[in-house]
Amino acid sequence: MSGEIGNILEERGKRYGPFEGHAYITQELKLKMAANPGWLKLNPSMKESLEMIAHKIGRILNGDPFYDDSWKDIAGYAELVAKQLMTEKLDKVDTRAFGKTTIRRVSWAEVGVRLEALREMLPNKHDNHPLQKVKLYGIPRGGAIVVGIAANKWPVWFEATEDKNKADIMVDDILDTGETKAQTVGSSCCPFFALVDKQRERIPEAEWIFFPWEDPKELPEHLRGA
Repeated sequence: MSGEIGNILEERGKRYGPFEGHAYITQELKLKMAANPGWLKLNPSMKESLEMIAHKIGRILNGDPFYDDSWKDIAGYAELVAKQLMTEKLDKVDTRAFGKTTIRRVSWAEVGVRLEALREMLPNKHDNHPLQKVKLYGIPRGGAIVVGIAANKWPVWFEATEDKNKADIMVDDILDTGETKAQTVGSSCCPFFALVDKQRERIPEAEWIFFPWEDPKELPEHLRGA
C-alpha cells in the first residue's frame, strides 16, 4: 500500500472509526430494512437511497458524529428521492398550461450525492482506489465546474485535462437535448457523465435546472423570483 493511500485510510479511520465497526452497523441496518415487508414496495431509487443513508448513519455512529458532511449526505440522498417523486408528478402535468417554464434548484448537498455516480465509473479499482488517476474533461462551461469539484473532492482519483482527446471520461453539468454531447463526444468511445441527465431522469423539457454555482441574474427574467 502506497504512503499516500495509507495516509488517506488513516485519516478516514480517525473520522469514521474502524472499518469493521462501520461495516457491522451498516449491514445490520440494511438487513433490518430488507426484512421489512415494506421494502418490497420501494422502487430501486428508494432502496438505494435508504442503503446509502444507512451507510452514512454507520459512519456517524461509528465515528465522528459532528462531521457535518455525513448529515448533509443523508439529506442529499433523501432529497434525490423527493425530487424524483416530484418529477413523476410533473410528468403528468402539461407544463405549457402555465405559460412559462418551471425551475428546479440543485443544492450543494445534491451535487455531492450525484457526484458519487461519477466515482462509480472509476476503472481499475483496487481497495476503492484506482491504480492511476482518471483524466476528466469538462465540457465548457458547466462541465468544467463539475470536473473542478470532483478533482478537488477526490484528488487521489481524478485530475482535470483540457485536452478531450486525452480524457478517460467526458463530463458535463447537464444532458438536455443531447446536442452538446453529440458535438463533443461524437463517435468517440470515451465514457460520458452528466451531473443531471434530463433524459434518463425523465425531467420535463420545460424545467430549468439551476445549479448552486450559477448567478441568479443569468436566469430568464420571468424565473428569477420562482
